[in-house]
Amino acid sequence: MAIVNSRTFDLQFGEDEEEKTVLVPYAGMINHRVDGQTILYYNPENNGIVLRALNQIKAFEEVCLSYGFGQDISNSDLFLKYGFI
Repeated sequence: MAIVNSRTFDLQFGEDEEEKTVLVPYAGMINHRVDGQTILYYNPENNGIVLRALNQIKAFEEVCLSYGFGQDISNSDLFLKYGFI
């Protein structure tokens, strides 16, 4: 399960719509950090997925994404969905 899920993200495609699990090429290679400095979301204006910085990222600084998207995510959930703790 983790092999497939580790490359997917749950995104909302409209204010009234439920989240959908989608594959986002290359986004699955962004390292996880609890206080990730980016957010991944759907932008209806360009019909695409956007990775946006939440604060200034210095040149050559590692770009990270919180796999819990700002929510607390347990080690067991990290292991089940992404294959690591």
